[in-house]
Amino acid sequence: MGGTLVRGRIGIRLVLLVASGAFLGASGCGWFDDPSPERATVTLTGDAGQMVEILVSKQFLTGVDQNEITQVQIFQGDTLLRALPWDTTISIRIEQRFFIRAIDADALSHQLRMQVRIDQNLEYDRSGEASGDFQFVYTFNQPVTRVIELI
Repeated sequence: MGGTLVRGRIGIRLVLLVASGAFLGASGCGWFDDPSPERATVTLTGDAGQMVEILVSKQFLTGVDQNEITQVQIFQGDTLLRALPWDTTISIRIEQRFFIRAIDADALSHQLRMQVRIDQNLEYDRSGEASGDFQFVYTFNQPVTRVIELI
């Protein structure tokens, strides 16, 4: 009977040792890292001095309809008029969402490039005529499509 007790203690210690090693290995692999986004970085380039109207929001609702169009309803946002080139970094740590729309304020045919990074990841990179549809929506852990409609 004494041999069984010793083997039982060794077995428990072995199980605890293996479990501790698995936990330390998992924590080293990034399983417990918080994947929530910290910031959105926007870069707008084009003809120097070109005026662009920019709508930025972190307070909105999104939903994808049956036609796979992401509908965005903005509750509060900022409308800016800026000359190119323009870049900014916005904290999205709390809201975990971000919307931006840029259009040519001069109503002329200018070239525009908009890039959006969420943390270090390039999520959007589009070039074309500024009269086109330059808009991007990001919501953490929620599905969205590249086709966006403001409602």
